[in-house]
Amino acid sequence: MAEMIALVAAWFPERRFLLVVDSLYSGKSVLRTLPSNFDLIGPVHTKAALYAPARKETKTRRGPSRKKGDRLKNIDAWSKDSSRWQTHHFDQYGLHGSLQSKTRTGLYYKAGNDRLLRLVLSRDTVGARPTRIFYCTNIKLKPREILSLFSLRWSIEVTHFDCKQYLGLEDAANRTDGDVLVQPDDRVVCNRREQRFPDSSPTLVLVESGTELRGRVDDFTP
Repeated sequence: MAEMIALVAAWFPERRFLLVVDSLYSGKSVLRTLPSNFDLIGPVHTKAALYAPARKETKTRRGPSRKKGDRLKNIDAWSKDSSRWQTHHFDQYGLHGSLQSKTRTGLYYKAGNDRLLRLVLSRDTVGARPTRIFYCTNIKLKPREILSLFSLRWSIEVTHFDCKQYLGLEDAANRTDGDVLVQPDDRVVCNRREQRFPDSSPTLVLVESGTELRGRVDDFTP
């Protein structure tokens, strides 16, 4: 995945991309090597350690400078502390209901070293979605925007189901060269609508298990 991202970034150095991934691609293999024209939204591992940014040192001391600050509260402690929840109501494809969120900036050090991230704690108030922490490399994005963009990955889930159910793209048991030639291609291209997008809008790339859906962010954001 990291090699593919680097290749795309080199092809279009003047274009910004927003990559939305599941937990398989949100670790250090992608985050640590993310090109400068890519931003990333993904979930934090449930047992991951998060840290505050390192404080600026005012006194001279031996050894290298600190790269991370104090360890932040885990998901359970953060959920129960006195910080305020913000409620968001969604009515979009893949996300219907109400979510509450808390946000702060911090480091997902094991995955991204000392890169500052926007962290969003999300819990479902009306449904059965698990309480999770998401991160975004663009710290200017608001929690509602991050949750809304991440939910767009549901279109990939539907694509996988439909392709397996109706197009025969389940696990193929091909034994001869002829069978391979007639097997349907596993790549699916989806265009939501045809229009010219503004250059200022980053290209949104939704990824899961090798399937991708692309479009401009303005085309998907409600």
